[in-house]
Amino acid sequence: MNAKLFIITLLIIGLALTSCENEMLQDFTADSSLKSKDTKLNRFDDWGFNWQAHHFNGYLVNAIMGDYLYRDMPFHKWAVYQGEGDIFIQEFMDEFGFFLIPPALLDVNLVMQWNEALISSRGVYPESWIDSDGWITFHFKKDLGEEKWSQFQKLVAKRTTDRLENGIWYNREGEEIGIASADWETLIIVKVVNTGNVPSFMYPEYKSGMGAGLGKYKIKGD
Repeated sequence: MNAKLFIITLLIIGLALTSCENEMLQDFTADSSLKSKDTKLNRFDDWGFNWQAHHFNGYLVNAIMGDYLYRDMPFHKWAVYQGEGDIFIQEFMDEFGFFLIPPALLDVNLVMQWNEALISSRGVYPESWIDSDGWITFHFKKDLGEEKWSQFQKLVAKRTTDRLENGIWYNREGEEIGIASADWETLIIVKVVNTGNVPSFMYPEYKSGMGAGLGKYKIKGD
């Protein structure tokens, strides 16, 4: 599998972000602003997050702008995309000089689910995902005019005993776990299901060499 394939996920580092994964997670862990009693995390917010339910449902671009991980970025909660199309892109670029995702993905809807180990019910990220038993799923879908396609992904947190070789992750027994994520070095892609004409820059179909019985990497719903 080509590790250079570009994929946009919830946990996307936009084109303007340069911080590495661990630095971002460690920095966020130290933040205590989410402990306020005024912070409402038990319902869907305007961007599509329900942190307490470990769920997101909304436009892909809103997943980036509304994620607490990027609270220090100038685009954090700048606006809520509601289907304005190219007008939104132009206004964003006028404000920041770049756009977060390829324009072709602007109207892509995203449904995400994750467990407490990956992101807490208060929207707080752990210091590291390694050995955390964290998992997350992404379901990208575009249904606009003649563009009808979807991609479903499952990712799991790596173990300290896992090793990466040529874009493929293996466990200590040498079994293939999954493929490397282009965005997150400590998350492993164990499944990709495509339907329709999925853009070429997204991942091809994939299923972990460990099969349906993922053992220690088993994800809820398998």
